[in-house]
Amino acid sequence: MTDQRRPAAYTLQTTLEGISPAQLTGFFVGWPNPPSPETFYRLLAGSYRFVLAVQNGQVIGFVQAISDGVLTAFIPLLEVHPDHQGQGIGRALMERMLAELGDLYATDLACDDDLVPFYEGLGLRQANLMFRRNYAQQNGRPSEGQSLYQCSSRASPRFQPRRLRKWPSRGLRAARSSGSGRPPSHAASGTSQPRACHHATSSGGFR
Repeated sequence: MTDQRRPAAYTLQTTLEGISPAQLTGFFVGWPNPPSPETFYRLLAGSYRFVLAVQNGQVIGFVQAISDGVLTAFIPLLEVHPDHQGQGIGRALMERMLAELGDLYATDLACDDDLVPFYEGLGLRQANLMFRRNYAQQNGRPSEGQSLYQCSSRASPRFQPRRLRKWPSRGLRAARSSGSGRPPSHAASGTSQPRACHHATSSGGFR
């Protein structure tokens, strides 16, 4: 679906409908070994939720979340294209993503120290983070023969992106209490029904 309440300059989109790898260029700025647009497409297709900022048919920002669909979610990636930063797009993407994850108990992410005020302004709290990275796989795990367009236009638990970003030892944590977890109706047969899928302006320079 598309959020028509946003300014005409761009819309927020939570599916891959009408999106191809050619529209996913200009991201992962500063990464020595960045994912290709095709791998980026698979990353989005494998996410629990994602939100895209789209302008004139081109993706200019995105935020992505992974989750068990029951209790917790993690936001690994938030990025706005360098040509479109400083326009509030990152905040708009995060506000939408936090709304998408609002029925889960905990939503966590990590960021550089200079971005702590940005996330605190969105209601998140500062905490610590432990991490490890396999930089040989920074450009993404191979597709294992899966045709690109066999990936669903809606997020699928099968393609869970891993080890794509280096985080510092400090991060942020946002937790919302929703009783004992999301009701089973949201995760039939042990899987959730994802509805959708920005981090350069918000993730800073660490990868």
